[in-house]
Amino acid sequence: PVVGEALLSWGRYGGNAELSPVIRWIASPNVETRWRATWALFRPRSAEALPHLLKLVDDPSGEVRYWAVRGLVPSVVDAAKMDRAVVADRLRLIFNKDADRRVKTEALRTLLQYDDEKAFGALVNALYSPDTWISVSAAEESYQTSASRARAA
Repeated sequence: PVVGEALLSWGRYGGNAELSPVIRWIASPNVETRWRATWALFRPRSAEALPHLLKLVDDPSGEVRYWAVRGLVPSVVDAAKMDRAVVADRLRLIFNKDADRRVKTEALRTLLQYDDEKAFGALVNALYSPDTWISVSAAEESYQTSASRARAA
């Protein structure tokens, strides 16, 4: 319990601190500890966390994958000097293949931040999904994206 609370605090207050105290917990056999470590890596939006988050998107736990996917945003990818196309392809694969609806939804939301043609194609496909969780999530995200662009214009 102490480690779990410490990881949550790290995510809230860790900023750009050294990540090794968090990284040591991403391989824990305890899923509660792993998702909290993943959350602690996701929260600061640190380029140094990106390679670890990319590994965690393959974790057996949907809870861990959910938080890992959220950390793959373009600004972090750019800061890590990684190829956006590689990460976007990974997000598309997760969206198309993951069994957990929450992970699929977050992969789509993160993917749409890449604002490219393939991301738009994933959105259109999601709108026609027979799974209403996915199609409604896609419609919500489409609306949010359109509203954000309208406010920015």
